[in-house]
Amino acid sequence: FALDENGDSKFSDRQKVKIAGVISALTAKTTKKEERMAFFTLEDKYASIGCIAFPQQYARMSQNIHIDSAVVIEGNVTFRDEDEIQIVVSSISPLAENSVYVPAPQKEEKKDTPAQPPRNDKPKRLFLRVPDRESKEFMKAVNLIDIFDGYTQVVFYRMDEKAYFTYSSGIGLSDFVMKELVEILGKDNVIYK
Repeated sequence: FALDENGDSKFSDRQKVKIAGVISALTAKTTKKEERMAFFTLEDKYASIGCIAFPQQYARMSQNIHIDSAVVIEGNVTFRDEDEIQIVVSSISPLAENSVYVPAPQKEEKKDTPAQPPRNDKPKRLFLRVPDRESKEFMKAVNLIDIFDGYTQVVFYRMDEKAYFTYSSGIGLSDFVMKELVEILGKDNVIYK
């Protein structure tokens, strides 16, 4: 999930973490005390990690634990074996509400209505300034764009080459996504215009 160049984990046991991703696998179990708990896999574009929601947490958060749910998880890292790490979940919440996404354009039947004059205003774009394509800032921003796929065009400015390039996917903008991008890149490096 997060390994350095030697293949060693960058995490320490019991370290607090906050990560985002999509739930790709889920197994709910009943304990000896007849309480429900869940084991699930959270993944993003680059990796996946196992997560555990013990009965107390599962009772509070089960409505957010579903396959294909995009979520943000807070918890503590725990080592199952020498190489395998898991997250013991303390909170889980949806990354965004469905209401913030713009639905795909629907084809409408032609009606006998007067033609609308062409609009002169250009669609807004999101400009993100990053050090280079190898930087952790760029990788985190791309990961967020890929999770929140949408229709707003994303243009990166690479400071190493002093050049702009348009990313292949658009982003679904919301207050949460903008806040996360500002946290990753800094306020001056996130411009929507």
